[in-house]
Amino acid sequence: MAQSDDSIAGLLQAATEYAAATAAHCIQNGDEDHLEDRARESMAVALAKIPGATRLVLGGGDAGSTTLVDGALLGRTTDSDPSGDLAIDPAEGTTFLQPGLTNAMAVAALVEPNGFMNPGPALYMEKLVLPPEARGKVDPSASVPERLQQLSDALRKPVARLTVYVLEKTRHNALIDAVRSAGASVALYPAGDIAGALLAGAGGGDIDALMGTGGVPEGFLAAAAVKCLGGEFLGRMDPQLPSEHAAMRAEGRSTTQWHDQDKLVPGYVLGFSATGITSGLLLSGATVQQTEVALETLTLSSGRSSWEKQPSILSAWPGQEGPGGA
Repeated sequence: MAQSDDSIAGLLQAATEYAAATAAHCIQNGDEDHLEDRARESMAVALAKIPGATRLVLGGGDAGSTTLVDGALLGRTTDSDPSGDLAIDPAEGTTFLQPGLTNAMAVAALVEPNGFMNPGPALYMEKLVLPPEARGKVDPSASVPERLQQLSDALRKPVARLTVYVLEKTRHNALIDAVRSAGASVALYPAGDIAGALLAGAGGGDIDALMGTGGVPEGFLAAAAVKCLGGEFLGRMDPQLPSEHAAMRAEGRSTTQWHDQDKLVPGYVLGFSATGITSGLLLSGATVQQTEVALETLTLSSGRSSWEKQPSILSAWPGQEGPGGA
C-alpha cells in the first residue's frame, strides 16, 4: 500500500470518528436499537476512501443489513488484490448500554494482507494482556495466583499493589475471586476490553494486566494495538456457546493453545484508530454540542511505538446534516 503509516492512520481516524459521532447522536436521541448499524454505515463511508483495495476480515455485520460484511472488499479500487486486511468494531462496548457505561469506543485496524490469524468459527477468546516489562515472563497456562506472582516479579511490584482489568460478566466470577484471594485488586467494568488491553499493554499506569474472556474481533483489534505498544497480548480461543464448541471441534481447532500477538497479528500494523463514544479510563467520550460533536481519538501503527491522542470536532459526517457536508 503506497501510503505512509500516518496517512493510513488518518483515514482510519476518519472512520472511527464518523462511527463515534453517529453512536453519540443515537445515544442522545434514545435510538440505541439502531446505534451499531448506523455507526457501521458511517464508518463504511470513510473506509471507502482508502486507496486501493482492503479486505474486511474481522468484525463484519450481517449480510444484507450492511455493506461491511466479512470478506467484503473496500476502498477506492476494489477490482485488485487486497493490499491490506481490516478489522473493525464500530461500537465496541455498547451492546448493553446502561447508565454509567464507560470505555465504549469505535475501533479499526489495518494490517498487511494475511496479517491476522484466521480464528475459524471462534466467537470468544480468553485474553491475558501484560505491559512491556512482563513480556515473556508470565505463563498464561498457570493458575491465577501463579500468574500474579510472575507479574509481581517482572514488575518488581508486590501482588497487593497489582490491579487487573476484568469485564464484569458472570463467566468471570471465579476469576475475580481468584485475583482478590491472591491479594491483588480488580478493576471491574461492564464493557470495553479493548480499552483495558491498551492500558495494560502500554504499562506504566494504574492497570497492570487484563484477564478474562471477550469477543474475538475485539481480541484481534487489541492484539494489533498491543503489538505496536511493545506489550504482550496472549489469546486462547474460548468457546462459550454449544454451537461454537461444536464448530471448533468440527474444524479440529484447539481451544487450549495460547497465541501471542505475533501469531495473532503476524503482519505489519499499517494503522490503528480508536475514538471514544463514552468516557472511560483511556479516552473521553463524544460530546454532542448542538450541530457539532467533540471527540478524542487514539492512533497507532507499527512505525510508531507510542500512542497519540487527538481531540477533534466534527460539524458534519455521514448521515448527519451540517455545514460543509461530510
